[in-house]
Amino acid sequence: MPLVVGVTGHRDILPGDEGSLKSAFGALLRKLKIAYPHSELAVLSGLAAGADILAAEEALAQGIPVIGCLPMDVERYEQDFSPEETARFRAVLPRCARVQVVADEEDRRRSYVAVGFYIAHYSHIVAAFWDGLEGKGAGGTADVVRMRLEGLVPEFEDPCGVPYLPDIGPVYRIATPHRSQPQLLDAYTIDERFPERFAGDRFATRDFDAALRRLDVYNADLAKESREPAATLQELMDRTDGAANRLQRHTLRYVQFLYVVGFVAAAMQIGTGNWSLKLGVLALAFVVYLLARRNDYENRYQDYRAIAEGLRVQLAWDSIGLNAERVEASYLRMQQSELQWIRIALRTAYLVYCEPNGTANAPSNEFRLWIEGQCDYYQKAARREEKARRAIATTSTTFVVLALLTTFYAFFILKPAGGTLALTPFGVHLQASWQFLVQVPLALAGALSLFLSRYAEKRSFGPNAKRYDRMFLVFDKARSRLSAIDKDGSANAKTLVRELGQEALIEHGEWLLARRDRPLSFVHN
Repeated sequence: MPLVVGVTGHRDILPGDEGSLKSAFGALLRKLKIAYPHSELAVLSGLAAGADILAAEEALAQGIPVIGCLPMDVERYEQDFSPEETARFRAVLPRCARVQVVADEEDRRRSYVAVGFYIAHYSHIVAAFWDGLEGKGAGGTADVVRMRLEGLVPEFEDPCGVPYLPDIGPVYRIATPHRSQPQLLDAYTIDERFPERFAGDRFATRDFDAALRRLDVYNADLAKESREPAATLQELMDRTDGAANRLQRHTLRYVQFLYVVGFVAAAMQIGTGNWSLKLGVLALAFVVYLLARRNDYENRYQDYRAIAEGLRVQLAWDSIGLNAERVEASYLRMQQSELQWIRIALRTAYLVYCEPNGTANAPSNEFRLWIEGQCDYYQKAARREEKARRAIATTSTTFVVLALLTTFYAFFILKPAGGTLALTPFGVHLQASWQFLVQVPLALAGALSLFLSRYAEKRSFGPNAKRYDRMFLVFDKARSRLSAIDKDGSANAKTLVRELGQEALIEHGEWLLARRDRPLSFVHN
């Protein structure tokens, strides 16, 4: 998952300023490399004369791949360049990692707006070579900055196949003199601008930096699955699933350890009254809890599960010919804080793996395999969660009943017979008074029931079983409807798969928000 730096800026840059501007942009790229060490950078540029081309040259000089997004085909585009500008354009073009025509329309102005919109949409950070003044025409630098900071859709409806701009983000303005504004007091300095999501927003910088740091940690976790970059969207999904599964195992081990140690501490206090042992065990549990929170295992596994689900839906949509559909448009669109990074990751995956193919992917039966697989998964998962819920309920009830029987035996039988129970298991002599047997087993059973109920609440066995059962019914109904659709009736099948994918994304988003409401904690209220 590259960290994408989009470029916009003035075209009429003075030759004498280019060295300083390249130096400023290069410093920004180096700063981002240090801040996000696990993420490769990629520069998204329209390759126009001026800022676009000099930024691309600097990125290539640093070994950073450049994605060229052109407003029209190369031949028509070069008509806007001088001979010198054409030479620079032709020198950079073959060195780009990818070149894509965004919107080759008859209306040149509309095509340029489309490129600006494309850059604002797909970039994580926009580097704007800009004097800070309003532009003179649509699609200029000022418009791209406004799109990014304010989320405003351009005057042209759906200029490049993206009818929304769901996420606003930062702009790094590089103060840039140009022929119309040759003198700037702050020339070549970098000014970081973050959007205000609401009046008086003081946390935009913190939240967006946290989103990019999560993306960087995600890249580090993907590298543990494989050092080689994923070649396809399917490979990316598989590795994301693998990372989620690994982190889920870590999370469950920590959760189980905390509950077991908590019960042991309670048992020590009930059975022996030894405060020093209890405090020692609790201190150990607290250290383990801090390690789990520091590594953020729980949130990482849940977020990666969300990304994997989004990629799975994207693959299903692509396989039936819905290549223009984007899963991030259907995933928690109103969340603009910590969960924004999931949409950023899904959008970047679309840029890297889906945009190059456009609508050229041949339809396949992958969407049918997805439906069948989800039916099987949800059915088994519902049974598994319900089985776990019943097992915990049965265990709790069994221990309470045994404790009640022990209490009855101690009070009504052992007390009149002398009041002491002596046993020698495995050669070890044990002796317990009737008072001990009346009080301690029942107290231990109560503590065990409390810990088991809290554990079941944390794992959400009951709600999960119902959720999985509901989703099984949704996918099973879709499977039945799909079997009734003739293979040539692609329109009906596409509608079904689109709606099913949106339903899956909504359901998974609700699951993620519910899990965020029950974070790993050391003490329950």
